[in-house]
Amino acid sequence: MLSRWKCDHMDSKITQVTFGRWTKAYHLKVPPPPLPPQPPRGGPRRRILPTPRGVNMIVWSLDNRFVLAAIMDCRICVWNASDGSLVHSLTGHTESTYVLDVHPFNPRIAMSAGYDGKTIIWDIWEGTPVRVFEIGR
Repeated sequence: MLSRWKCDHMDSKITQVTFGRWTKAYHLKVPPPPLPPQPPRGGPRRRILPTPRGVNMIVWSLDNRFVLAAIMDCRICVWNASDGSLVHSLTGHTESTYVLDVHPFNPRIAMSAGYDGKTIIWDIWEGTPVRVFEIGR
């Protein structure tokens, strides 16, 4: 069970993860979100506001191959636990995620739930949603 993690909110890096008695330093940089589509030249201009990139929650995959984090900009980022490389940036939520957990038996399945009323079951090996449940919309 993950017992402690530190996050630098200034540049959105997860800087240290402690797993039981084992500690390893990670530098898992949260990538910037994709830019919204721009209107054609000469059209109305939109001001792009900075998007928060802090981390709401972090979990390890059941097989310890991946580190998953719920990012404040509505994405779930999946990193390779052995080298810290970003594997997937999962999109599907339209508001912040407040629950992130992995399946107790299947190492490729994770679940996220957000303030948008969506619960999404993810295949973290493929980086795709398996099923989306919407509540109250």
